[in-house]
Amino acid sequence: MDRIIAPYGYGPPGVGSPALASPSATVDSIPKTLGDYLRAFRRRWWVAFGVALTLAFLGTAYVLRQPSVFQAMAQVRIVPPEFNHALSVIVEHPANLNRDNTEQFVLDTMGQFGTKALITSVVREFEPADPVAAAALVNEVSSSLGTKRIPGTSTFVITVESQDQDRVAKVLNALIRKYEEETKLREVDKINNSKSAALKSLDRLRVDLKGIDDQIAKIIKVAPYFAPDGRNFVEEEYLNMRSLLLQKRVRFEDLAYEQNLAEMWPGLRERADQNDVAEGSLRDLQKSRTQIANELSYYQSTIRNHRNDPVVKSLRKRLGTLDLSIDQAELDEKTPAVADIGSMRLNRSLEEIKELERQVNKQKIEMQQSAPQFQQFLALRRQRDQLEHLITKTQENELRFESVSPTLSAPVVPLLSAVDPIAPIRPRRMMMIGLISVLSSLVGLGLVCGLEAMDRLVKVPEHLGPNLSLPLLGVVPRMRRLARMNRGGHLWTPAVPGTIEADAFRNLRASLIGSEPVDSPHVTILITSAKAGEGKSTTALNLAATCALSGERTILVDCDLRRPSLAAVFEADPALGLVDVLQGEMPWQRAVVPCTEIPGLSFLPSGHLAGVPIEILGSLELKQLITALARQYHRVILDGPAILGLADGRMLGRLADTTLLVVRSGANELSPLRRAKAMLDQSRIHLGGIVFNDLSEDLRNWSSYGSNSWESWALPTDGGGSGPARKLERKSATTTA
Repeated sequence: MDRIIAPYGYGPPGVGSPALASPSATVDSIPKTLGDYLRAFRRRWWVAFGVALTLAFLGTAYVLRQPSVFQAMAQVRIVPPEFNHALSVIVEHPANLNRDNTEQFVLDTMGQFGTKALITSVVREFEPADPVAAAALVNEVSSSLGTKRIPGTSTFVITVESQDQDRVAKVLNALIRKYEEETKLREVDKINNSKSAALKSLDRLRVDLKGIDDQIAKIIKVAPYFAPDGRNFVEEEYLNMRSLLLQKRVRFEDLAYEQNLAEMWPGLRERADQNDVAEGSLRDLQKSRTQIANELSYYQSTIRNHRNDPVVKSLRKRLGTLDLSIDQAELDEKTPAVADIGSMRLNRSLEEIKELERQVNKQKIEMQQSAPQFQQFLALRRQRDQLEHLITKTQENELRFESVSPTLSAPVVPLLSAVDPIAPIRPRRMMMIGLISVLSSLVGLGLVCGLEAMDRLVKVPEHLGPNLSLPLLGVVPRMRRLARMNRGGHLWTPAVPGTIEADAFRNLRASLIGSEPVDSPHVTILITSAKAGEGKSTTALNLAATCALSGERTILVDCDLRRPSLAAVFEADPALGLVDVLQGEMPWQRAVVPCTEIPGLSFLPSGHLAGVPIEILGSLELKQLITALARQYHRVILDGPAILGLADGRMLGRLADTTLLVVRSGANELSPLRRAKAMLDQSRIHLGGIVFNDLSEDLRNWSSYGSNSWESWALPTDGGGSGPARKLERKSATTTA
């Protein structure tokens, strides 16, 4: 059958079970798991409940004392002022009222909402007599006024908060109404200002026009050859004479050509002259000239820029041609028939050309001299035309403005008026109380977890795992203080053999048997602890009783010479014991006290300790005594002193086959346990394992029946009563526990 080395899964490396931790693990802090925090909550639930209840009460009181705040909400739309669309078909809008940037207008207009002056003017309607209340209301409205734009529109949601449920909606409606009126007045003022500016500009234009007219009149007075309509008589005369000169030259060339033909063919000349006389009589030419002159005069009076008109130019050219023809006809009538008509025409035409050239040059010089003054005159004429056009346009705009200005729309359009609120928006008492309750519970739970995180005491066997490389041989639950178990100040589990306390020591014995070598069983067992008060004497007493009940001859030796406590359990004489045996005053058989209830159990008390040096525990006599006891008994249980600060336990450990280290739950941190283990290792003492004592948390995971499990046990030999009486005693013991 395989040997059981570490019954609870803890053991040193290489022995047959996984180690609790590597030897280098020397951290002081205990790694906390979820189970540790759950056990801490079960242990300190009243702390979490008290903190949560206190904080919840204070928070609820604070929430209930908060004043109720009510909110009123309204909607307005900001649009640029517009005119009647029906009138826009008839007249054009004035240029000063066009809104090129609608978005900027909306932002600028809404930015003027909620000003201090606007709020103050509205508050005066509600608090006309109390300036203090009015100032408080102004501050309340100013601080709580909020505007939020609906995305993608020019509509704004306006909210106001107040503690007065009956007045908050009225204040908001009055504020919007006042804002609407002031915004409309501002737009009307802008229009009136634009109108005033336009009228002033019109007056200035008229003054400028009068000044230009005066300058033009002055120039015409000095230079009479300038017409008021912008004509230059000198220039026109020059152009007419130049045109006539060109016609004369053309006529001269024609006459020269005819003269050449006449010299070459005389008969052709006579026929040409006869045809001319026949076709162009003087009376017809004069009649045609009169008609053309009348047409030319008519067009010059009706056409404004007649100098560049093609009809006028054509009439002038025809008039010049007729003048030449008339002159030639008159000359033909006066010239004798016998004269050379061709030569006379050429000479006369040449003289006329020379005369015209002289006059054209004269007119050119005169025109060049008047050119600067004429340019100034033309510039004034252009300025006058521009001013006159601008004045006319302004007057037309003024007439249109007068027609459409009464139809101007309001820039602020209320969409939704505020109504009296039904319920406050804050504080949301139920939600806040629920939230405070949750937070208070979390604070209480966090406090418990924080205390557990700062707690470094070893409370469960799992805390030993990452720090000590020792097997866990047994777990002893917190023993109930039953009347039957109380014996000499110690708890005696053989009195209640069916409880989990008795089962814990049976498991401890089973672990000892499983951990000892087959060829060398552990006979001498030292029970010690890091510090005093961890239950090592009770552990040694019950372990010895369990071994004896199992059929092993067992002797319990009280080796704690500093604080002996086991003599009262066996009703032994405190004056006789181990010290007397070591001093040679009596044999050990005489000092041993047998147990009356358990035949296989014996006890060797410490004896009278007055004047006995502690060094006696390291004497040769003690070694010989333990060797003798090991020959007579199957188990020699030594109840030794604590390890830290004392050398007694280390000397006893050298004499024992193995040593068990008792660790009480919640009594030590890891540092004392590591120091005790280090001292035992330094003395080369064999550490068999750890006995975890007084476990109260997570006990269900260490017992199959739970902490309140009871089973029937055999009646004691001293006549403990009948079955019903014994059941009644069990019930009383349970109630006492």
